Amino acid sequence: MFDKSSNGKVIERNDKKCESIYLFFAFSDNPRFMEELPRCSDLFVRFYPASTAWSFLRDLPIAGYSRRASDDLFHINFAMFTYQKDSSNLLPMGMPTYGSPYDSYGMEMLWSLGYVFQDKYKADSQSMLLTKQTSFYDLCCTIWRNLKSNHCYRIRNALIDQIPKQHHKTSDESSQSKEVAFVIITPHRIEYQPMQTTLCHRGFTLYPSDNWLLVHIRDNNGIDKIHDLDLQTGVRFRNLMIKGILRGNRSFKYFGSSGSQLNDQAGWFLSLPPRTTMDTARNQIGDLSKIYNVSTYIARVGLYLTTSKSTEVMPDNYAFEFSKDHICHNLRF
Repeated sequence: MFDKSSNGKVIERNDKKCESIYLFFAFSDNPRFMEELPRCSDLFVRFYPASTAWSFLRDLPIAGYSRRASDDLFHINFAMFTYQKDSSNLLPMGMPTYGSPYDSYGMEMLWSLGYVFQDKYKADSQSMLLTKQTSFYDLCCTIWRNLKSNHCYRIRNALIDQIPKQHHKTSDESSQSKEVAFVIITPHRIEYQPMQTTLCHRGFTLYPSDNWLLVHIRDNNGIDKIHDLDLQTGVRFRNLMIKGILRGNRSFKYFGSSGSQLNDQAGWFLSLPPRTTMDTARNQIGDLSKIYNVSTYIARVGLYLTTSKSTEVMPDNYAFEFSKDHICHNLRF
């Protein structure tokens, strides 16, 4: 919660969906606020004195007071709150680390939820630290799923609600599929999801599954694809693709996308071994130095990332039945 005791600044931006969208930047010059805002799921602003609230509200297209009928209207709902200062320690808390890769990823997934999880962990971390569950990662998945649907979910409830332990495949257990880290990036956040099982593409023959990161680009709600990309958001995504997404001491940079992933605004990011560049990694596919067309280059790399599934070879004397009957070499077609 932040106090608002002075007039804020309201700016107007054109958009295809509605003529005007009003954005409130009362704390745009406050570095702490701008750093912590993306971690929040909701924003509670306290106006003091209360009369200053109208200097903000009157600039919004409010139902009953809107200047244009075409505006997307806001509705005011009044509620009573008891205000008191938090007596707990407000110092930031570092993300704990674990020895198991699955356990570390589970905590990283929860930590990426921002204060939806971090505030609850700070108040009730012992419920997770003292758990005797055999799979800490599965416990993290239970907490993550419940927090996504209920921001007030308590960590200690996960010990009761935990789903049965899942079996996690290792790289030696299946040659057809792998479990990989999965992340959604939005214009303001990077949010890790439960690991996703995916069919192997040929890139897994070059680097192990731990080196790959499956990335989906989504709008602020984390669900919809982005249709109108502004300059600031485009620069953010470009920097993440080129400079990489940091996970611990590793950086995952954009490698490429299959054809279906391009349509879905998704792609594969790769953590490179030491003294290896992305061009060197891509050249293991083949000689790409003579491809000067961007579309052809993307398609060539994407073809290598297309998932495939092997099929069984039938015996020569096996009879196949189709709509047309045609006998040829003991096979019916």
